[in-house]
Amino acid sequence: MMNQFNSDFSDAVILKLVVETDRAEIQLKDWQEHEHVVLVEDVLMLEEHESVGEDISHMRMSQNDELVRVACARAQKTPAAYHSFTFFGAWSEQPILTFVAGRLSVTDAESKC
Repeated sequence: MMNQFNSDFSDAVILKLVVETDRAEIQLKDWQEHEHVVLVEDVLMLEEHESVGEDISHMRMSQNDELVRVACARAQKTPAAYHSFTFFGAWSEQPILTFVAGRLSVTDAESKC
């Protein structure tokens, strides 16, 4: 799913970000004008840099990084069950949105209705 995510959503724009206690929903529009919803569940940490309206170039998933270790230590969770998901700005190539979470899934916005 992650490789498909990267190829499907390179050159996408973040339209909307909704954050709840332990989940987040990101609405994206890809370069072909199709809208998609990214659901991030079991969120332990969020780091956001004015991402709504920004173009993203790609997303990187990592399990063995400092963010995962810190977030899991604070939440008293097992790091093996979590990943960091980082979205990079198309123009800056810098992280604009990062989650430490247990799951990430993608659906078409139309199928969510």
